[in-house]
Amino acid sequence: MDRYLKTLDTAGDINEERGRAYEETISDVGRFPLTEGLHSITLPTGLGKTLLSASWALKLRNRIGREEGIVPKIIVSLPFLSIIEQTDDVYKKFLGALYEKDKDRLYMPRYSISDFKYRNGIDDEERSDNSVDFFLNIWNTEIIVSTFDQLLYSLFSLKSKHLMRFHNLFNAIIVFDEIQALPSELWKPFEYFFKKLSEVGGTHILLMSATQPGFFPGAIERVPEHEEYFKSLRRVNLHIKPKERSLDDFIENLPDLVDEHSDESMMIVLNTRDSSKSIYKEIKEMIDEKIISERPLIYLSSLVAPSQRTNRILRIKRCIEKGLNPIIVTTQCIEAGVDIDVDHIVRDWAPLDSIFQVCGRCNRNGQKGIGSIEIVKLRSDAERIFSNMVYDGILLDCTEFSMSGNVEIPEERFYSLGSRYFEMVRERLGKSMKVVKAYAQYTHKYDETVVNIKELLRGDERQEQFIISSLDEDLLQDIEKALETKDRWKRRYAVKTISKRIAANSVNIRFEKWMPVRPDDLTTYKIGNFRILDEQFYDEEGVGLDVDLKNPIGGTVMC
Repeated sequence: MDRYLKTLDTAGDINEERGRAYEETISDVGRFPLTEGLHSITLPTGLGKTLLSASWALKLRNRIGREEGIVPKIIVSLPFLSIIEQTDDVYKKFLGALYEKDKDRLYMPRYSISDFKYRNGIDDEERSDNSVDFFLNIWNTEIIVSTFDQLLYSLFSLKSKHLMRFHNLFNAIIVFDEIQALPSELWKPFEYFFKKLSEVGGTHILLMSATQPGFFPGAIERVPEHEEYFKSLRRVNLHIKPKERSLDDFIENLPDLVDEHSDESMMIVLNTRDSSKSIYKEIKEMIDEKIISERPLIYLSSLVAPSQRTNRILRIKRCIEKGLNPIIVTTQCIEAGVDIDVDHIVRDWAPLDSIFQVCGRCNRNGQKGIGSIEIVKLRSDAERIFSNMVYDGILLDCTEFSMSGNVEIPEERFYSLGSRYFEMVRERLGKSMKVVKAYAQYTHKYDETVVNIKELLRGDERQEQFIISSLDEDLLQDIEKALETKDRWKRRYAVKTISKRIAANSVNIRFEKWMPVRPDDLTTYKIGNFRILDEQFYDEEGVGLDVDLKNPIGGTVMC
């Protein structure tokens, strides 16, 4: 890690801040008592928390090995696919030759679009599918990068395939990045379990965020005088416009908004996929009709297949580097950890931690004067506030209260406002305590509701998956070949070997019972249980899956 850091560019004021935070934090690793197991690193976005936490964990691992004779696993857990891919790339880069030598025995990523393979770096022996599956499920490696979901399933799921890696959590170093993304219903279960795991299991827990929620009493902040890093920054200003506006009114004023920032890169962040599609299409039409000057226009949301989202993030970076001033229209999937740096952002109303996270995509390196983030409050044609459709009402209420009276908020005030916001949220954790009691009593029920860890983490999981065949021309043939395998276990593993490609080239949609559009309406045909999307509904260059689920296909209803 130290060798890798020397290869990075260290010029500029923000890099001086990164270097100072790194030296101050790392110098403490060899000094604090190992009986202190709960830690936090709180730094503004853009100050290199990924590399800092990796170095901190590796140095703590070496110290524990020397002093206690135990070499702990390092488990890095993150909330979103986009930042997991990014973190995976960072780890492989700094591990370099060590990873090439020891392969998955040293390090492995485990998330929905990671490979179904296991190489131990000792020999080239072809391992059975059963062995690969077993090694991956038990996380048979020294360093692992995975999702909040997969780690918390190891505690709260009732399925054996998840619980079989529970032992990895003992005598480990567990890093939770972007911890503010953990749903508030899980704050108390998280606190109680991981505090006890640290006490009896010898595990060190590190919580990282630019907006530390502070829901873990007893966690010791490892960045000395971390508040000063927030107070010294002058990268962005928040401009709050709390008056409600209709989406139509916002669209009507788009030409003026875009022209006002014609010489800047610009990002518009919406709360729903439908509203983001509407804005993207309006801007595209304005460019096509030359109402506004032509410039790169890029769309991101979960309606776009993961393989394309990754490529689009790379395209955004290239456009910014070349000074092409792209317009990015996106949902909140862009917020935490995605390493892009735009000049101006317009963000629909959201909880305060989400607002602060999106600020980290503006003037990230502090080289553009003062960046500007405009916060608007949009409502639908049905007079519904879009933020109310997506976010917990408690979080929105706490945001309203903590930001009341503020029209413009400079970055140096983010820390104090964030502390006030999270303090109010912590006072309203009644549902979180009900979840704790449900697990403690092993009933998995509260208020006659069964605790579903998947729903608490990701919302309702009842979604249909559609494969976009044009994104991987050989995929359908390979699925058919896998399903033709007669032995059911071999068939299962044959599908797993291509599961990464399936996930990377699919979109998932939830269908409500009242919706006139049904899954079969969007399906060309099925291969086994896999739905192949009718690609008249997929805009490969634009918004991805493009269908209005609230209106019948073709616009008529047959009685």
